[in-house]
Amino acid sequence: MKLRNDLTSEQLDFVEQMGMVAEQDGRSRMAGRIAGFLLICDPPEQTAGSIREALGVSTGAVSTALRELRVRTLVEEVPKAGTRARYFRIRPGAWTDGTRRAVEGIRKLVKIAEAGMPLVEGDDRESTRRLEEMRDYYRFMAEALPELLDRWERNRGRE
Repeated sequence: MKLRNDLTSEQLDFVEQMGMVAEQDGRSRMAGRIAGFLLICDPPEQTAGSIREALGVSTGAVSTALRELRVRTLVEEVPKAGTRARYFRIRPGAWTDGTRRAVEGIRKLVKIAEAGMPLVEGDDRESTRRLEEMRDYYRFMAEALPELLDRWERNRGRE
């Protein structure tokens, strides 16, 4: 069943699911909806106006969410010859780049946990166990994720 701007009800459901996941992860629901739309739209480059029309939302909501997505480097602006309109798309490589940035944040958390250890060292307290668990978990993830990303890229033929 076709709805707004040739989107099917299934496509709109996908867009809404992306919005809900984004919101659950602490991002804006609209940014998730726009990312969802940009993942399934044809052509892959869309103007803010075409996004607004497809999703039936305000210009301000689209502008704010696109800014968020660009800061997070999930979406990029792409030039189109012969037009002054601004086009946006999901940035190629955004998923792996985002995970690599997350690894940097994880490494910072390892350092924070390590810095907290002397504050509770020698105590047989729950706080010692919590910090150790945090440190050990994030240390493991900081080592494992880059290896997984490298393996992913080799499997994708992008080494």
